[in-house]
Amino acid sequence: MTTLDGYSVAAHLYQFAAYESARTHSSGCTWMSGAMAANNIGHGFTGDTVLAKVLRREETTPASPGWSLADLDLAMGRLRVPFAIGTGGWAGLRAARAKGYGIVLQGDSDQFSNATCSGKFDGDHAIYVHPANAGTAWWIDDPICPAGRWEEEAVLHRYAADLAPGIRFGVVTVPVRHVEAAYRVHIEPHATVRVYVIGKGTGANGNRCIDKVAYDQQWGDKASSAPASVPVHRDTCDGTSHATTTLVTAGTYRGRHIRVGDGVTLEAT
Repeated sequence: MTTLDGYSVAAHLYQFAAYESARTHSSGCTWMSGAMAANNIGHGFTGDTVLAKVLRREETTPASPGWSLADLDLAMGRLRVPFAIGTGGWAGLRAARAKGYGIVLQGDSDQFSNATCSGKFDGDHAIYVHPANAGTAWWIDDPICPAGRWEEEAVLHRYAADLAPGIRFGVVTVPVRHVEAAYRVHIEPHATVRVYVIGKGTGANGNRCIDKVAYDQQWGDKASSAPASVPVHRDTCDGTSHATTTLVTAGTYRGRHIRVGDGVTLEAT
C-alpha cells in the first residue's frame, strides 16, 4: 500500500489507458477524477465504470463532450459513493480537504506550468485532489498524466478560479483512510518521561489533537525496573477535555507523530 502524509493513496488512473473507451480518452477527465476519488476510499473503478452510470440523454448538456459536476453526482449516487457538490468557494474546499476528504476539482489547465504533464493541455479540465500535503503542495492525480504528482495550492487555486471564480468542486464525503505510524516505546530504567501521541485534527481550543490511540499490548521489551506507566498529555477533539493527564502503560502506540522526553527511544514497527 502506498502512503503519503499518513494517508493511503490509491493507484493513479490514466485517461489514455488502452482499456478505457475512446470517449474517455477524448473527454473523460471529470469521470476519471471521480473514479480516483472513489478508489481512494476503497473502490476499484475505471473511468468507464463511472461513465456507464449516466446515459448521454441524462447528461446536463448532452452535446458537450465532457461532464458537469451534476453529471458526476448522478453517477456517484448510482455507484453508492457518498458525494456532494462543494460549496463555499476555496475556503469550503480547504475545509472539506482538512477533514480528509478527496476532491474532484474542475478548472482551466492553462494555469499549470508547461513543464508539467498537466500543462501540456490547455482547456477546461478536472483533476482529483488528495488530502495529503507536503508543505504548501497538495497531492493531485491529473488523469491526463501518467502518475500523480505534487502541486502548489496557489497554482491549484488559480487553475480553479480561472474557470469559475466561485470554484467548481465535488467532495467524496468519506475520509481517505489515515494510516497511523506505529512505534514501540522503550523506557529506560528509572526514567521519568512524557510521551505525546499526536492524533489527527484540531481540538476545540485550536491546538492539534493530542491523544492516546489504540495500541497493541506488547510489554515484553519493557525494562523490569522501568516505571509502570508514563504520563500522556491528552487533548481530545470533541471539546470536552483539554490538557488533562492520563497514565498509560508503556507499549506500542500509533499516531502520526510521537514526541518523547529523556529516557525513551522509538523503534518503528
